[in-house]
Amino acid sequence: MLFASATPQVGEVALIIAPPWGDSAAQIARRSDVAEVTPERAPFGALVILETPQSADQLFRQGAWLVMDGRKVLELCSK
Repeated sequence: MLFASATPQVGEVALIIAPPWGDSAAQIARRSDVAEVTPERAPFGALVILETPQSADQLFRQGAWLVMDGRKVLELCSK
C-alpha cells in the first residue's frame, strides 16, 4: 500500500527513507533544504514538507532511497 502511493506534491508531507550505511534522513533533509515536520525521527526515516517542485528530486540526489506519501504513514501510525 505504501509503495504504491504516488510521490507527494509541493506542500504535502513526505516520508524520506535513507540507506542504513550513509547519511541519516535528517542530514539528507537538511542538505535538501526541506523542513522536518515532527520533532521525532527514526534513524532511517524523517517526515518533511516538500517545499518546491524540485524537492523530491533534490532528496533523491542527496541520497534518499524513497520519498513516499507521508500522510499514508501518519494514517497507519494513528490507528
